[in-house]
Amino acid sequence: MRGMGAENIYIARSRDESEKLGLYDIRRNYYPASVKLASDSRRDPESKMIVYVEDISVALPSQLTKAIKLIRGLEAKYDILMTLGGHISDGNIHPVMWVEERDGEGYLS
Repeated sequence: MRGMGAENIYIARSRDESEKLGLYDIRRNYYPASVKLASDSRRDPESKMIVYVEDISVALPSQLTKAIKLIRGLEAKYDILMTLGGHISDGNIHPVMWVEERDGEGYLS
């Protein structure tokens, strides 16, 4: 995962260890933090953000790196703003993407 740019990797061997490490707090706060990032990235402070959450399941752990590369490739190709998190042990990846609402003339105010 470090080769894919992961800044932090946390591993817990039990639920108790997860609680002690604060991993459930990270998981619980991932979506609200992503929404805050979306809000903070608005070009027009009066505009609305459209936030889309995806839940991707990768059945084979050996394919996680490939899936993350594909997602990051789409992010770059289409200039999508997103965060990418998940609980890798069961193969779940959660991209949270957002766009600023706009009309035909530009960004809505």
